[in-house]
Amino acid sequence: GIARVVLQRPRVNSMGAGLLAAMRDVFAALGRDHAVKGVHVTSHSPRVFSAGLDLPEVAALADYERPAFLKLVSDAFLAPILCPKPVACTIEGHAIAGGLVLGLASDFLSLGATPEGAKPYKVCVPELQVGVPFPREVFEIVREAVGPGRGFRRLVYRGEMTSPEDAFSQLGVGDALSKEPELCSERWLEEMAAYADGSFALTKQQMWSGMFQRLAALEEAPPLVTQSEHLEAQRAENARIMGQQDSRARQKV
Repeated sequence: GIARVVLQRPRVNSMGAGLLAAMRDVFAALGRDHAVKGVHVTSHSPRVFSAGLDLPEVAALADYERPAFLKLVSDAFLAPILCPKPVACTIEGHAIAGGLVLGLASDFLSLGATPEGAKPYKVCVPELQVGVPFPREVFEIVREAVGPGRGFRRLVYRGEMTSPEDAFSQLGVGDALSKEPELCSERWLEEMAAYADGSFALTKQQMWSGMFQRLAALEEAPPLVTQSEHLEAQRAENARIMGQQDSRARQKV
């Protein structure tokens, strides 16, 4: 049948190491379970899907703990993609940073439309604005899900809080916008469950293959210089060019 994965961590489903590890392990286990034909990701809270990473926990990490934590972040968000079963996600409340990324890492994302007269919930990926660098895998998930156009650049560079209506129509976020988003997810899962004999898994691999090719290319590429090294190299090159220009001017004199 259809398995249900419900985010339920006080207060706003913030993603600490425990929840991230659970995400990694649950999707892997569901992928191996032959009785599972699809996975539906939701939140126990009607107001918040997830506020993303648990920033106080991240801030408390020692330097030697950060590489392992970043690896855990990447593994957790890749888990629904690596799960061979259809994965649908329903978002009806605030989905910030990692909360939205989890939705984008699903095969089908259903956004709840704002009820008439109500204040819309917000979705965004504000990593740049809060000074948190994008892990490579997270960045590529967002790019693959929304495409490399203006919507992606606006989503990443501006990181603005956006209503589900604007996210869907202007940024290319999600596959459905509905007053009954859970029903949309359930119907899609029922449809895809008919192909859960292996053909869906192969199609899913093909769907995400471009992202994995880019990640593989990044692993093989030489490490990028830091910003300070780049600036120093740029200053040195500018000085060299200016020196050449000065020498030529003297020769003319």
